[in-house]
Amino acid sequence: MNWIDASWTVMAAACLTLASIHLLVWNNQRSDRAHLAFAVAGLSVAITGFFELLMMHAASAEQFADLLRWAHVPF
Repeated sequence: MNWIDASWTVMAAACLTLASIHLLVWNNQRSDRAHLAFAVAGLSVAITGFFELLMMHAASAEQFADLLRWAHVPF
C-alpha cells in the first residue's frame, strides 16, 4: 500500500466518522435536520472517495468508465 492509497483511506474514514457523529446527534434531536444533511453529505463524500480510489487502480479504460459512471450515484 503506497501513501496515496493510505491517504485516500484516511480521508474516507474521517468523512465516515464525522457522518456517524452527526447521524447520532440527529437521532437525539430529530427536529434539527442540518445534522442529517451533514451526515448524508459525509457519507456521499466517503463513497465518492472510494470510487476515486478504485478508478486510480483501473486496469482498462472500460473499467475506468464504469467506475466513473457509478461514482456519480452518490452526488
